Amino acid sequence: MFKNQIIFKYFFILFFYFLNFNKTFSQNFDTVATLLQGIRNTENTQQRIRLARKADSIFFETIKSSNILTNYPDFLKNYSSYLISDNKKFAIVTWNIFLDDGEYKYFGYIQYQDRDKNLQTVRLVDKSDEINDPQHANLSPQRWFGCLYYQIITEKAGKNTYYTLLGWDGNDLLSNKKIIEVVSIKNDKPVFGYKFNINGRTYKRLIFEYNKQAQMVLQWDDKMKMIVWDHLSPSEPKYQGIYQFYGPDFTYDALAFKRKQWIYIENVIVKNDKPEETPPIVKEK
Repeated sequence: MFKNQIIFKYFFILFFYFLNFNKTFSQNFDTVATLLQGIRNTENTQQRIRLARKADSIFFETIKSSNILTNYPDFLKNYSSYLISDNKKFAIVTWNIFLDDGEYKYFGYIQYQDRDKNLQTVRLVDKSDEINDPQHANLSPQRWFGCLYYQIITEKAGKNTYYTLLGWDGNDLLSNKKIIEVVSIKNDKPVFGYKFNINGRTYKRLIFEYNKQAQMVLQWDDKMKMIVWDHLSPSEPKYQGIYQFYGPDFTYDALAFKRKQWIYIENVIVKNDKPEETPPIVKEK
């Protein structure tokens, strides 16, 4: 009888511990949402940066203590982009703030299962301004080409799984960018970059820059089983290489995953209606 009372007391204490833990967990995410809403409401860049740093700290620590592979609050999707892989082993959260100079600052977190099926959580550190030639650079979570990811494609090749991410970057006052980034887990660590061969040139990631007023579609087409995008061209030949004058030219290119790699296909025929450009989580005021 006495032994049963001890066991009951133990489970009673354990129950309230987890109840309080879940309450704290929920409160932390509520705090993050409040901070992110505050960022949207303030006109002062320095104040937005201060709020973002606080939100980043709480956001990361809360995700570290939770399992976003199985549970991510719906209300946070109004302030952040949340993507999870088809195999439910990889999730990524990204969000941003707008700066007065027309640029953006990006924040992000990855959570994934390691080889022992333990959860690992990693913060992404936006170093876009410090990365020379980002299309050919070896990158890592600590040296990340920041953007908002809006679509994820999961492809398996042998023992390796590749998470291909499609992203948006509000580059500056004159142009936007779209990004194709591939993340893989090697030795239980996330690695950013992949070998793309486009017309004889090799890239680690694909970055498309185009006029701020233009709309470029970059998306996974489930019927075609390809990543399809608007081919970009300058509005006039004299603007060749000046990407603020680039926009869609009504042709399309694509990538198809074959023979354990992404294969470039030029001038594909898009049968579906052209969709709208995926909007960013935060737009400039």
